[in-house]
Amino acid sequence: MAELALHGGLPLWSGGWPEWPQCDQATIERVTAALTSGRWTLTGGWTGVEPYERRFARRFAEFLGVPYCVSTDHGSSSLVIALEAVGVGAGDEVVVPVFTWVATATAVLNVNAVPVFADVDPGTGCVSPAAVAEAITERTKALVVVHLHSRMADMDAVGAIAKRHGLAVIEDCAQAHGARWNGRAAGSLGTVGAFSMQQGKVLTCGEGGAVCTSDAHLYDRLQQLRADSRRYPQADPAIGYPYLTEACEVMGTNHCLPELSAALLLDQLERLPAQLHQRAQAGELLDAELARVPGLRPLARPAQLDLPSVFAYGVRRDPDAFAGAPTDRVCAAVAAELGVRVYRADRPLHQNRLYCPETKPRYRWLRERLRPPAGTRFPDAEHLYDNLMLLPHRVLLSTPTGLEVVVAAFHKVARHAGAL
Repeated sequence: MAELALHGGLPLWSGGWPEWPQCDQATIERVTAALTSGRWTLTGGWTGVEPYERRFARRFAEFLGVPYCVSTDHGSSSLVIALEAVGVGAGDEVVVPVFTWVATATAVLNVNAVPVFADVDPGTGCVSPAAVAEAITERTKALVVVHLHSRMADMDAVGAIAKRHGLAVIEDCAQAHGARWNGRAAGSLGTVGAFSMQQGKVLTCGEGGAVCTSDAHLYDRLQQLRADSRRYPQADPAIGYPYLTEACEVMGTNHCLPELSAALLLDQLERLPAQLHQRAQAGELLDAELARVPGLRPLARPAQLDLPSVFAYGVRRDPDAFAGAPTDRVCAAVAAELGVRVYRADRPLHQNRLYCPETKPRYRWLRERLRPPAGTRFPDAEHLYDNLMLLPHRVLLSTPTGLEVVVAAFHKVARHAGAL
């Protein structure tokens, strides 16, 4: 097997990988119960039985160790109502990491505010507290931190900066379900935590989201913002009457999670703790073993990160490693050995074609503020984009043999890098 699979040689692995999402008969029974319950949405009539949505919200809040949770239809919706709940609005600035999925920035735009990009920590890939502090102006209303690629942002430092300037902190936890920082769950450390439950996430219902907080006032606002100014009732209504009650204290939009999706999330939430620990253990093994491959370095793990949540497992390469071959080529070679996608991170937002607010007339009045000045560089984010390689989290649910093959694949590609 001296020849790389990329060039027609035998691959190291043909045993397949765990599927994602995962379901079984218990999942089918749970969703079927919701299907036949007589209510498919939280905004439907009262049936005498607590909605699946409210059950999920309560259990997810318990999982996170916070008093309040409101589910939504998408992770993007969660970010939007989180920003609105803390008072972000027209013309305000919100500091966001430049190295993240585009929805982190477009959520800011969708509340008529302006995303201001901050560079990242070169070791973790999460936003740099120093860069956050530098990006704050008199217009700044909030900070968004993103916990990315199995690491968490330095919440101690960011929290101190926010307190000093009187700013709200929104945690974007789309990749961090169950991660823990100094004994506390991701999503419980800021003013509001926002989650995505899209199909690829480690807690999924296909499309969904949630927001959580420890602030009772914000909890009430979040309810109204996601359900057209309605909130949970103080007492159960009569059978067949609408479940939600009109509050009309803040105008909202319909971002409600369907009941079938909530039933799916209840099923998946029960599986999450065991999967979380299995991925974390696999990530530690890969960190240790891949560090022995010439030119590879795991992402830095802060001491405060008690438990990572691995959405995408990341490993960095030195630019001159693998005989200087392009990162895309190295990813393709490892993928050919393993029979699974090995991929690059998303481009930093200042270079990302998906971030194109100038194409939407609604942002015309902000046009001069939508992008950093021409020539602005974010060197740490750019360097990570150029050199970071990612594996999907389902690989980390594999057997010990599968993990050994992952390590062997990187070794093999490194040995034959001259052929790339």
